[in-house]
Amino acid sequence: MDVDQVAAEPEQLRDREGGPGVLGCGDFGERGALQRRSAERERPGADTALAGSVGLMEDLRDAERRLQAAQLAGDVEALDRLLDDRLIFTFGGNVQTKADDLEVHRTRTQVLTKVAEEDLTVLADGTTGVTWFLGTVEGTVSGAPFAARMRYTRTWLHDETYGWRIIAVHASVAD
Repeated sequence: MDVDQVAAEPEQLRDREGGPGVLGCGDFGERGALQRRSAERERPGADTALAGSVGLMEDLRDAERRLQAAQLAGDVEALDRLLDDRLIFTFGGNVQTKADDLEVHRTRTQVLTKVAEEDLTVLADGTTGVTWFLGTVEGTVSGAPFAARMRYTRTWLHDETYGWRIIAVHASVAD
């Protein structure tokens, strides 16, 4: 599966009907905005931002979708473009770097077979953004299958050269 194809057709990222839409927004002043999309509670076509730069918000949402597509496809080149060289990823007591993350995809030590988004909230304020993902992730790690409902908080930086790139990720299992 081609990463650009999956990013262009985000429904392939999920095993449910319907696409995401903005559910609620919070006002973060003139410079920032929050958009929330919920797969379970949305109306098709509902897409509204109440404050801030809608263009940067949509670019960040697109970057999040490209990330999910690259993870599913095991596309190390796309992941390399989306991850800042200073990336720190925390999950429980484990801390990983960009090199660590790229290596598990390159060697296929970790293979994702499903990313089912339940909720995605996006915040952009200038050149900093945060995405909050809630959903189910399935695949294998070292050949052993796993499935978990996960919450990811990703901090993104934007610049004119690279666009949005992730600098920090925190992951936890959601109940």
